[in-house]
Amino acid sequence: MVSSKVLIVDDDIITAMGLESSLKRMGYDVITIVTTGEEAVNAADEKKPDVVIMDINLKDEMEGVFAAEKITSKYNIPVIFLTAHSKDDILKRALKSKPYGYLNKPVRPIEIKSTIETIINKHRAIEAEKELFKSERKHKSLFENMPQGILYISAGDMTITDLNPAAENIIGYKKEEMVNKNYLEIFTGTFSEDGEFYSPENHPSFKSLRSGDKFVEIIGFPGKNSKGKKWIAVTAIPEDEKGCNDQKQIFVTFEDITEKKIAEERFLKAFELFPNAVAIIDIENKKIIEVNNVFLKNMGYKKDQIVGKTLSEIELFADKNEKMAFLNEFKEKGTIKDMPVKALTFSGRIRNGYISSEKILVNNVAHLLMTIIEDRENFWAF
Repeated sequence: MVSSKVLIVDDDIITAMGLESSLKRMGYDVITIVTTGEEAVNAADEKKPDVVIMDINLKDEMEGVFAAEKITSKYNIPVIFLTAHSKDDILKRALKSKPYGYLNKPVRPIEIKSTIETIINKHRAIEAEKELFKSERKHKSLFENMPQGILYISAGDMTITDLNPAAENIIGYKKEEMVNKNYLEIFTGTFSEDGEFYSPENHPSFKSLRSGDKFVEIIGFPGKNSKGKKWIAVTAIPEDEKGCNDQKQIFVTFEDITEKKIAEERFLKAFELFPNAVAIIDIENKKIIEVNNVFLKNMGYKKDQIVGKTLSEIELFADKNEKMAFLNEFKEKGTIKDMPVKALTFSGRIRNGYISSEKILVNNVAHLLMTIIEDRENFWAF
């Protein structure tokens, strides 16, 4: 174990050296001996002892009581007072400053050890409690002010144990309406993006609990009193409850993406009605994630032959130099307007045209939107 560091403050050097000898025999690390209050404050700042043993009857201008108050308040180091007179006025004033403890001279070694250990442990306990309080306050502040909804669900009976104000706003129920209610009572009638209703065992929280892993899903559910459906992006994470070894709880965060979903649905509708061939490509994975019907018709593909494929698996350019020019231009400028290109259909037919592209965000991920326009003589543009 690391020895506790002790600073001795006493202007009686013989007494101080005797105390130092006793402390060292008991295994303490006496970092230094000083004789004045000012030296004590400086040593506390420089050497950061675990505890200060200070004679309160110092003869300098910065007497022991004043020095102790400064050390405790500025450096948060506990101080033990030493005094030769248990009823003198200085001790009475010292006790008003609420010290960690005091000892009467002459001091027996066993009293020194028990007092130091008690003081250090008391100080550490107080500091740990302060840190815990700060941590809990920080957690509470984050919990109360996060824009995302948060739910805690007991894994035993799947009841909601706590939630934050954002959860109330998103779900539409007050906290008192949800706490101690079964998760499924609140999230009844939920459905997937495909429109399929979830069975109880397929809800994200249940899936997360069964797998033991984080589970992310987008779910729809009817608003309170059927005032319109909502879409939420849910993340469920199983975790051990504080102080319990076996019992688990599920930490659920979710975000209201209803407006994004509506905008996406409108975009997809416009995407399908667009009179020209359009493709959406995941830039990072270079994967085609969607094409419209005009694209399929003009390029001769079926949807499963192109959606989900990477640009290396599907060759849309008849000329490799044009392909490299397109990729380089997009990399440098981010957008392309009317670049001449020879497009290659599924059957291998070459169609001349022009290609344009720009970046768009799909679910906050950068994608490439390409549009193909045909002119009177097979004119194309992405």
